Amino acid sequence: MEMILLSLNSDPEENWPVDRAEIRRLVKAWRDSGRDAKKTLKSLPDLKPYEFDEDGNLSCRVALLPVGSGLQATPPSAETPLKKTIRELLIYEARRDFIRLLLDPLREELSEDPCARCDLYFLKKTARQTVYCSRKCGRDGTAAFATKKRLRDQRNRKLIVATELSQKWTTAHTRDDWKQWISKHPRGVKEELTPKFLTRAVNKGDLLPPKKER
Repeated sequence: MEMILLSLNSDPEENWPVDRAEIRRLVKAWRDSGRDAKKTLKSLPDLKPYEFDEDGNLSCRVALLPVGSGLQATPPSAETPLKKTIRELLIYEARRDFIRLLLDPLREELSEDPCARCDLYFLKKTARQTVYCSRKCGRDGTAAFATKKRLRDQRNRKLIVATELSQKWTTAHTRDDWKQWISKHPRGVKEELTPKFLTRAVNKGDLLPPKKER
């Protein structure tokens, strides 16, 4: 399972011997099937070379290793055609690692999705651990969410004030354009409604530029 986690969490920029995007695609298909092996194989025709054919023959080799009183099967090693590109070989190894995952007795402990904070797959310590890989990521993720909410609420409040002041500008006796007038208004100063902020709000379609009443 350790090698599988390394494959799932490898840096795409590094020269890792497995295509991370491919193994994550396969794991997602497994998750989307409700972790039903039969449905997973049906949804992944890429894995056909690793399955038994209609006559019950396996087109690739399986190694059996003694484990205690029984045997353990290693992933099938489909014959690798020569002159493969590097990317094809990386994808081939990713599919073998995915089969290793389905053979691993710890497979049900793998998180359904990567950690919401660090984007790494992890082994769940409890059934309720589904979002974050660790307490640290949980704390950081909650803090980041709170910060985003605070900034979003702050921006919404600024837009409300900017809209109210832009309407007041239409009847105000001033030679300043509406952005300068709002940025100098006491409420505009308090909310830090700078001309730059107002320009961005208009460009994003969050604020309509007002027109002077005649």
